[in-house]
Amino acid sequence: MKPDTENIYQRKINQVIDYINANLHLPLRLDIIAGQVNVSERQLLRIMKGALNESLYAYVARQRVERAVLYMHTEDMSLADLASRVGYDNPQSFSKAFKKQFSVSPKAYMDKLRVRLREETEKWSNASVRKEIIPSGMFGTIRLQKGKYAVYTLKGSYAGLQELYNTINIDFNYTKRHGMAFEEYVSYSEEDDDTQVTKIYIPIK
Repeated sequence: MKPDTENIYQRKINQVIDYINANLHLPLRLDIIAGQVNVSERQLLRIMKGALNESLYAYVARQRVERAVLYMHTEDMSLADLASRVGYDNPQSFSKAFKKQFSVSPKAYMDKLRVRLREETEKWSNASVRKEIIPSGMFGTIRLQKGKYAVYTLKGSYAGLQELYNTINIDFNYTKRHGMAFEEYVSYSEEDDDTQVTKIYIPIK
């Protein structure tokens, strides 16, 4: 792939990921997402499959339930409110997706959640983001609160994100504060997964 073409694809991939992460509370229809980056639905599915090593549908479902886990740490809300917050029409659909991902119901997960931070993966970062993100098209603006973040770095394929999230959610011993966790896709390569670097930021007190 030519460098210019690869750069274009990388921008589109990042735009799609940013759009999804900013709109997990919405239905996120395929035609709407494709329209954001001016590609066909078929092309969108192919590009994202190659970048994420999972289907776009699987990625969205995973992001929804992983965001729900983070909300469990920061806010006290009912299962219905939690489901709605991450884009599900009803608690039943949310519970089914959650159990499929984590092999446990949301209620059981919340009851058993005991968090400790693993020393080999922990890292502190005082992340103060003051500059506004300038949106292109209809992506909108995300404001990130200043404060402390626990930062985790994944080196290698995005397919390892699930395992890293599972480690974070199970072994975490700091108090999370209200705020949005987010991912930073530091580097990407279609040809070499080992060179990919992703950072996860989780707000803590």
